[in-house]
Amino acid sequence: MAKLMASKKLDIYINIVSTFVAQGAALLLPVILAPSISRLVGAEPASVFVLSITISQFLLVLTDYGFGLSAVKRLAIIKVPSLKCSILVSKIYTIKLMLILISAIPLYFYVESSKNLNVYKALFFWIFAAASIMAYQSIWYFQATQKQAEFNFYLFFTRLAFVLIAPLIISEANDLWRIGLLYFAVNVIFVILMNKKMDYVYILPKFKSLIIEIKKSFSFFFSRMSAAFYTISGGVFLSIAASSEELGRFVFSEIIYRIGVAAVYPITQVLYPYFAKNKEIKKYNKGLWFVIIFALIFTLALVFGARELEILMINNGVEGSVLLVKIFSIAVGFSICSVFLGYPFFVIVNRIELANTSVNCAALLQLLLFSVIWSLGIVTAVNVALCILLNEAFVFAFRFYFYMKLKK
Repeated sequence: MAKLMASKKLDIYINIVSTFVAQGAALLLPVILAPSISRLVGAEPASVFVLSITISQFLLVLTDYGFGLSAVKRLAIIKVPSLKCSILVSKIYTIKLMLILISAIPLYFYVESSKNLNVYKALFFWIFAAASIMAYQSIWYFQATQKQAEFNFYLFFTRLAFVLIAPLIISEANDLWRIGLLYFAVNVIFVILMNKKMDYVYILPKFKSLIIEIKKSFSFFFSRMSAAFYTISGGVFLSIAASSEELGRFVFSEIIYRIGVAAVYPITQVLYPYFAKNKEIKKYNKGLWFVIIFALIFTLALVFGARELEILMINNGVEGSVLLVKIFSIAVGFSICSVFLGYPFFVIVNRIELANTSVNCAALLQLLLFSVIWSLGIVTAVNVALCILLNEAFVFAFRFYFYMKLKK
């Protein structure tokens, strides 16, 4: 029994480490590539590239439809392979296709209407194609079947290949679409490899069963869209309402925020299904205070190193961003704690709806704050960053309040 417990604990650590490395690479490597692109083609095209990656991540949240949370628990119970497994995967894949087709319409009008993005249509086409393919990565399947390490291995090396090859295929701003095409190609390879390892048979679902599935996952979908809105909508908002200089300053400084969020998100991907099965509140409590201390130290290091981070991340005329880096650094601290206080805790106390409520409220707050600065004519990179910081602080306060109330 002791050996079995030790083996399970080792599996958890392996999954956490491999998920941390692979998911961190998937989220960060395309964004960290931005300074290299900036040196090659200039700050404005590089900022547009980062924004396109941000939009692709938003599309991933849209097409995921909350299955990354709802399907993990269900597939962990269903025997794989089985008829039930094939039916569930088939319904999820069909819903994803519907969402991909729907999302193409607003993206087209967004790019057409933005004066900062219109000349980069080809880049956005290939980024959209890549996001459509990425919708079928199906990490939720590998989480549920405890095969994350293999998934993470392939994910890491495909993203690494993208980052190594991308600088070699561009020399001017007009070449930016080639990076989008490369991003699409590496994701096609990855998705083909992963789907070959999935034990399911596609079964065309009935329309009624799709409606039922959509209803089941709607609360998770709405909360994930809300979270995506208040974390990644800043660049989209600035691309419409501000100059290209403000957009560039914001996008490059926001890289710090993305690194911080990516540092903890993969850990919760592993801990959420673990605590769903093993409601060990004492173990969670110990982990939480460790995370809070880590977040405080990490945030202080980022704040005091803001000038050095600006020099490292920001090139070719996008200066004056130290204040932005500091704002995002503080937002990182709140975000790290909030993510750990989210689904891993609320699934233990069977109040997962509170995690959804916190981000839904934050999205409404973000919309209100954006409306205020728009109406006052003060849409700047700093003010948008402050809106994001206020939202991260709100989510942390909301979740910490209910943690103190429910932890007993």
